[in-house]
Amino acid sequence: MPFGWRAVHIFERMTSDLGEWPNRQLNSILTARRIRLSEKDKPTPAEQRRLLTQHLAGMEDEGKRVAFRGDYQAIVADGTPVNHVLHLMLSFFTVGLWAVIWMIDISFHKETKEFVKVDIDGNVTVSKL
Repeated sequence: MPFGWRAVHIFERMTSDLGEWPNRQLNSILTARRIRLSEKDKPTPAEQRRLLTQHLAGMEDEGKRVAFRGDYQAIVADGTPVNHVLHLMLSFFTVGLWAVIWMIDISFHKETKEFVKVDIDGNVTVSKL
């Protein structure tokens, strides 16, 4: 619960003992206040993009690379991909002997991908693909 909502809730409880007339007036004021607070708590689209950029910069410092980037989401890859075209050509020229090395290369070079997104509340979530 955001701080603004908690403060409004406490204020409502404090003023509930004043009687019926102030509550009607306060109710309209507090409803307008709630709308402003909920809009203020959410980051703007520019702030969402900034949050994503900051999080991706931290992931790049860890040695990961950005494979795809949108405004509010990105795909981050870790590890090195296998060059299958090169291994296929080498297997062809060595009459299949290189295929053993190719299989070993596939088993040791795992590439992991993660999906990073920023939701409308400004929360950054990372999930494995």
